[in-house]
Amino acid sequence: MLGLLGLRIFEACGANVADLGEEHGHRVLTVRGKGGKTVLVPLPPAVARAIENAVEDKHAAC
Repeated sequence: MLGLLGLRIFEACGANVADLGEEHGHRVLTVRGKGGKTVLVPLPPAVARAIENAVEDKHAAC
């Protein structure tokens, strides 16, 4: 997420599943950045799949 999305470490670490969404047919991540600014970051398909697989695996383990 850091390299492909250009996120800072604190932005990536501060993200959670509730921050995932869809906007105009694209998967997005709501990120709170420097100065408390909130932006929607579009997720490339590979990143969206990786996140969805990780979330599904976590729910399957519970």
